[in-house]
Amino acid sequence: MKILFAAAALAIALPITATAAQNGRVVASSGDSFEVGFKASLSPNDYWCAAGNHVVGQMRMPSNTPIYRLSPAPRLRGQGMTFGLAPQGNDHRPGLAGLVVSRVDVLRAFHARALCNGNTYDFD
Repeated sequence: MKILFAAAALAIALPITATAAQNGRVVASSGDSFEVGFKASLSPNDYWCAAGNHVVGQMRMPSNTPIYRLSPAPRLRGQGMTFGLAPQGNDHRPGLAGLVVSRVDVLRAFHARALCNGNTYDFD
């Protein structure tokens, strides 16, 4: 009976842990800029997805709002990605979903959210 109980508890805990590990989290927000925290398993698409969901879901902005990548490319090891609703300088490269997003500096929120591929992201 104890083994059955332990197996059931483990079966419930593993999917919850796996889902939490995939989540991109906005860790700092100040005015019109915010940072998606570093996680080794996140791709550039995941950072953009989290940014798009934050802008539409938490900031309650329209889905056509442009999101600017404020972090320099490439990111240094262990750094998250900083985004904003206003550009810093005039050297931003616009892009569409489906392009190489690691080299894109601005996407509309709906394009960023299209990169989610069924992932769920929460915002603490």
